[in-house]
Amino acid sequence: MELNPKYAAAYLNRGAAKQNIKDYNEAIADYTLAIKFYPSYAKTNCAKAYTDRGVAKNELQDHNGALADHTKALEINPKFAGAYYNRGVVKTDLKEYKGAIDDYSKALEIKPKYANAKKNKRILENILRRNNL
Repeated sequence: MELNPKYAAAYLNRGAAKQNIKDYNEAIADYTLAIKFYPSYAKTNCAKAYTDRGVAKNELQDHNGALADHTKALEINPKFAGAYYNRGVVKTDLKEYKGAIDDYSKALEIKPKYANAKKNKRILENILRRNNL
């Protein structure tokens, strides 16, 4: 980044490294820079930066910020199963189970073998069934 301070991929990768060591605030800062510097034609990478930032925000209990980032990722790339999955995780944390199931279902439409989406969807369906919701 010293040679090219606008190299978006470097910020995305450093953000992932910071997230791996649970330094979520620094990860968010790097993802924000990645979003800023990704060119308009790099939509897939920009959507990933939004969703990764959303995951970090959710870890910090910024659920509204996380929802906004995952939704923005889906506006950029409506076929991004990971963004649907991660938005479902946020909705699960907020106990918005029906909305979470919808997001897990959409992730599974795009990526039918998405094991975590299947598992989470099944768990929530069982919770709703047991509670007659």
